[in-house]
Amino acid sequence: MSKSIFFFFSLFFLAIPFSVGQNRLVINLDKEKTEIFNFLATKEITTSLFYNIPQDKFLELQNDAIKITGTDSIVTSLKNYLSLSSFDQEVILFLETKKIQYYVIDNSIVPPPGDILPVTPSYLSQQTYLQLNPGLNAQAVWNLGFSGQNVVIHNVEYGFNKNHEEFNDSNCNIAPGMDVNTSATSSYTEHGTATMGVLYGNNGSYGITGIAHGAQQVWLYPEWQQSGYSRTNAITQALNNSSVGDVIVFEMQAYGFNGTVSNPRFVPAEYSLLVWNLTKALTDSGRIVVAAAGNGYQDLDSSDYQTYMGYGDSGAIIVGGGTANTTHAIYPPYVVSGVTYTSTYGSRVDVQGWFENVRTTGAIPGSGFTLVGSDFNQSYMTFTGTSSATAQLGGAVTVLQSYYKSQTNTTLTSQQMRTILKNTGIPQGGDISKNIGPF
Repeated sequence: MSKSIFFFFSLFFLAIPFSVGQNRLVINLDKEKTEIFNFLATKEITTSLFYNIPQDKFLELQNDAIKITGTDSIVTSLKNYLSLSSFDQEVILFLETKKIQYYVIDNSIVPPPGDILPVTPSYLSQQTYLQLNPGLNAQAVWNLGFSGQNVVIHNVEYGFNKNHEEFNDSNCNIAPGMDVNTSATSSYTEHGTATMGVLYGNNGSYGITGIAHGAQQVWLYPEWQQSGYSRTNAITQALNNSSVGDVIVFEMQAYGFNGTVSNPRFVPAEYSLLVWNLTKALTDSGRIVVAAAGNGYQDLDSSDYQTYMGYGDSGAIIVGGGTANTTHAIYPPYVVSGVTYTSTYGSRVDVQGWFENVRTTGAIPGSGFTLVGSDFNQSYMTFTGTSSATAQLGGAVTVLQSYYKSQTNTTLTSQQMRTILKNTGIPQGGDISKNIGPF
């Protein structure tokens, strides 16, 4: 890894960029601190912990990690990352001279990995992904009495419609102390409504039913609050409120290698080492992370991604997007405004869900949604992309965790769950040179 690395979080949505707040500089101080602190003091620059984790939570995570993996090194290393109150070119030059690793965070918005143009086809008359192959056969598991009981889900993205008829009377809420930025349009917030439907839609006589509709609780952690945009803060809050055995869903993607607004090259959110750190801390301490591969049609085994692959295994279950048929092939690539989209692929992608035809709640523009009685709170749509695939796997993982917990009074780790899914899934078909894993 190079001595200094820049990570840029940028927006791509219908090719209209916008930025939120000022850039921040984060340093990794895993060496002697006196000299850097003295230098910063002369410039009246203060520091604070980048990962805002209370001390009691640190201790809990360290203990959990030692019990599960035998080491708390990743959790402990989070304390080495410091955010600077300000910086200039002199600070950058000093850090490079002293070979101190640093990261410049551009607080721009990255869209969630689903429902980009072209317009999603009309949804099917029923949730076929709940049925037999090519679906998940979730209904058969429900018939055995398992639908996610005693498992908590944490979903990290932008927002959702709590007033929707599927959620207004359920244990599905925005995390305490957090809010959704009022500038976030329905293109962003309704993405969460769609995800929540696949995960936790009400098991009633109307609408749709979520795969893990019996889950104990579902929390939403908005990336973009009134106070500003911060992906790492949203994940940190999910970490702060999680316990061993919980399921954390990353409905996020990042700009890939040399990604730009006009050519985003979307990849997993953990492409940013600052996100990878949190992911590894979560999985080492017994939380299951289910994360989207991103819609950038990138080969993670290519030379472009050697640095990312060199981080090592975060322990997350990375989800690619496949076809909604028994072939379970990577979804065919398509071009919009000269940019090619479909699932990112490679050996790091573990399993696949449907990239298409996922009926759920919500009203994302361009999704072919319908409003029952012209009521926004009775909206239903077709979900697409690695977002819909990740929501499916998040639900499946929750149900499997619930079953395992009921039988053993213990929980599976993210790595154990991933192994089970990969070993028992239906093999990928079609062009298997572009690996998205089994279904």
